[in-house]
Amino acid sequence: MVINGISTLATTLLAQDSMSSTQKKLNDAVTEQSTLRHADVGLTLGGNVSRNLNWRLTLSQTTNFSEANAQALARADALQTSLDATKTTASDFLTSLAGARNAVNGQALTKQSSGLAIDAVATSVNVTYDGQYLLGGQNTDVAPLNSYQGGTAQTSFDTAFQSFFGFSKTDPAAVNITAAQMNLFLQGPYENLFQSSSWSANFSNATSNNLQSRIDNNQQVDLSANANETPIKDLMRGMVAVQETGSGQLNSAAFQAVIDYSMGKISGAIQGLGATQARVGEAQQTVTQTNAKLSSMKTIVEDEIQRTEGVDPAEVATRVNNLTSQLEANYTVTGKLAKLSLLNYI
Repeated sequence: MVINGISTLATTLLAQDSMSSTQKKLNDAVTEQSTLRHADVGLTLGGNVSRNLNWRLTLSQTTNFSEANAQALARADALQTSLDATKTTASDFLTSLAGARNAVNGQALTKQSSGLAIDAVATSVNVTYDGQYLLGGQNTDVAPLNSYQGGTAQTSFDTAFQSFFGFSKTDPAAVNITAAQMNLFLQGPYENLFQSSSWSANFSNATSNNLQSRIDNNQQVDLSANANETPIKDLMRGMVAVQETGSGQLNSAAFQAVIDYSMGKISGAIQGLGATQARVGEAQQTVTQTNAKLSSMKTIVEDEIQRTEGVDPAEVATRVNNLTSQLEANYTVTGKLAKLSLLNYI
């Protein structure tokens, strides 16, 4: 008769191997429980790994576009607020011009109101968002409009007035300026002060090219405006004309010519600002619609990734409990085997 013997060492080693395997399975299960993903996604997906990598790339791009678009919409909202404030200033100033046109002290009134309006428009146009100037075009680091009072823009007006009439704007001789002469000045040398080169040299630091916002892989929109656009120029044309000829030296006919010129420019500026707001508003609507599509795409991709890479929380919780119990049993058996010895039976 042959007696087959099994040593306690061999039994212990087999138990340890089983315990090591169970420990790895438990570690993987715990990982899956915390991440809700398969511990070894590559092994689970096999040949579909590249498909899921493409999904994750799409998800990353979609998320980035959604976040960038939300930021762009916030900037556009701030721009709309700035344009609203500018338009309100223009409307209030237009009302004051109408009231001062035939007033006895009209020149003094318009000089004061135009100075306040110039400052208010500069404040609105020079608004910032997240440290960048909204109406600077592509030049977002410098205030779009320079200060008028005491600046090169005011100096350029003084020079143009002196050259055309032969005396300064405060000279008593200004009382002899006719309405026809004033119109010639306003439509000639004065208008030239607001042409591109002079405007950029004296009034504005903005670029005429707006920042474009890419809102998805195939689309970009213009959510910006800049201080070189016609409505802003027309506002300054209308306000500066009144400001610089409101010294009280003009006769009523010449003064009314200035008021009529200014009211025409301000009215056009208000319409132009409305058109700019409408253009930006259309772009905002496009971004909002694109964000809705991106959100839907993100949900679809996330669902597909979860379906192929995710685990069932209830199933993995059960597996963790079972493996924990199995590991504890292995520890118990291994401990008892380790205590076995022939000495116990002699």
